[in-house]
Amino acid sequence: MFGTAVPASSQAAGPRAEFAAEHAAVGGAAWNSVGGILTSGTQVSGGAPASFRQVVDHRTGFSRETVDSGPLHDVSGFDGTTWDAHNGIVSQADLPGIVADGVTGAYMARDGWWNANDAATMTALPSQTLAGRSVDVISVVPRGGSPVDVWLDRSSHLIVRTVQHTDSGDVTSDYLDYRTTNGARVPYRITTVDPTQAHTDVTVASATLLRAVPKADLQRPATDPRGSFSGAPPAVVPFRLGSIDTGHVVVDATFGGKPATLIFDTGGANYLVPDAARRLGLVTGGGADISGVGNASQAVSFANVGAIDVGSSRLRDQTAIVAPLPYFVQHERAGVTADGLIGFETLSAFRTTFDYAARTLTLAPFDSPPPTGGTTVHFVSEGVHAYVPVTIDGATGLFGLDTGDSGALTVFRRFARAHGIFSGPGVPFVAAGGVGGTLGFSLYRGTSMTIGRTTLPAPVVTVTDAAAGAFASRSIDGNIGARILERFKVTFDFRARTVTFVPNDRVNEHFEANRTGMSLNQTDPNAFVVLSVAPNSPASDVGIRAGDRIVTVDGRSVAGEHLGGGDLTPIVKNRTADLPLVIRRGTSDINVVLKPRELV
Repeated sequence: MFGTAVPASSQAAGPRAEFAAEHAAVGGAAWNSVGGILTSGTQVSGGAPASFRQVVDHRTGFSRETVDSGPLHDVSGFDGTTWDAHNGIVSQADLPGIVADGVTGAYMARDGWWNANDAATMTALPSQTLAGRSVDVISVVPRGGSPVDVWLDRSSHLIVRTVQHTDSGDVTSDYLDYRTTNGARVPYRITTVDPTQAHTDVTVASATLLRAVPKADLQRPATDPRGSFSGAPPAVVPFRLGSIDTGHVVVDATFGGKPATLIFDTGGANYLVPDAARRLGLVTGGGADISGVGNASQAVSFANVGAIDVGSSRLRDQTAIVAPLPYFVQHERAGVTADGLIGFETLSAFRTTFDYAARTLTLAPFDSPPPTGGTTVHFVSEGVHAYVPVTIDGATGLFGLDTGDSGALTVFRRFARAHGIFSGPGVPFVAAGGVGGTLGFSLYRGTSMTIGRTTLPAPVVTVTDAAAGAFASRSIDGNIGARILERFKVTFDFRARTVTFVPNDRVNEHFEANRTGMSLNQTDPNAFVVLSVAPNSPASDVGIRAGDRIVTVDGRSVAGEHLGGGDLTPIVKNRTADLPLVIRRGTSDINVVLKPRELV
């Protein structure tokens, strides 16, 4: 990160010679006595400034950074393992791709390319031009790490850009405004763009070179357990689903003593929509860009929400993200308006059981008797979400467990290609997605899938080509949604890092697939919007087009009955009879009759 480039002729001398010249250009021998670097300043993400303080051990690459963005206080670092601490939780990553990214981050932080005896692989790539300057590009792959391309300015010999090929995609950082401190040059401004095009602009206010970094300055914060019970545990809470047979787990809760309706999303975190934050009297501040399953990012702010109570369970001193949710998520059914989400923080505080057959959520202490029956498997994590081995059509990979995904089984195209499965065209759709925008996919029917020791026949499979966001990971192979999870009683134990699956009576039910050939979104209460129409499908047969607005379904007015996407399930599931629709196109209403049929 503290870099330069080489003379125009140095590329011919090889990557090691380039980095030797870079070392000289940033101070050479001045770095010999540097054991660490302490920087502080501001970073802007999501349109809001935050203060940061970072200490890096220049000999090991270990680090610790504190960021304060409004009410959010986050501490993260690397001590051989990537870790993060907020809301009293200290989590760590063991997902293979994140482990590799941590190794490379530490290598960059200690300028590992200066060590001629280092085992990193270096390869010269074609030269580039950046802001009118000629730069040489070197691919560096540290041992056990992920690749990073280093761009070196030929005239100044400074590192002006790095492109880290991370688990979730390419992260591009530009290094600007180099200044000299005690003979050593460091960049005072760094701009970063992640795969979802989220921007972070870091401005260093002060940089101090240290002879050594005390171990205490790199230590993780102590865990601060914030979960408790107002009565005898466990807390057993009824939940309702966003639709009759599948959908989001919706629970009644209180935020700061005030009632709230929440979706329990095991792929999410504490989250409130702005209207709910205002109703609850919360003050928001700070900001960041976050992403979900789509290809884009979304600006958010933060709020201190006090205690979150679900039944007799309580999480104290909580911070939540404040940002909009897509209309179709927030208003999934008539009469159900979600104020936000809970997820990772609750899972980290309680052993959490989703009993889909009984429609109950159980929050228990981690030291209570473990679940009996079923199959218990260990999960890995990037620090927040749980990923377990799943086998689909003979291919085994790591799949996320996501109660916030109302679908069945999602497979990433990279994994499908690597194993020669789902190679045909499938049935193409565009999904409404969630935080991060829409998502293209193709629909298939698998032969079988196995999760734990349970094999499910003929699952419906969506294969996605996501280029960024959570569904673009190189070490995650897919996602398990509610239409799989609803066939089990599922217990998450984040302390033991295990998930237990107990099959229920629905385990072998036939998986129903989209029989209409159209995918829908909803952005207001008046209509369903057609996102895509599959060719040679019932929807295309009657001339439905992307962009059409469906205002009446089977004689029921979307606006008049306040229908949400979840209300469509009892209307169209297993539908074999004709389905009359009223389509609004521009100012005209068109009556069509859909004839549903199997597409996969």
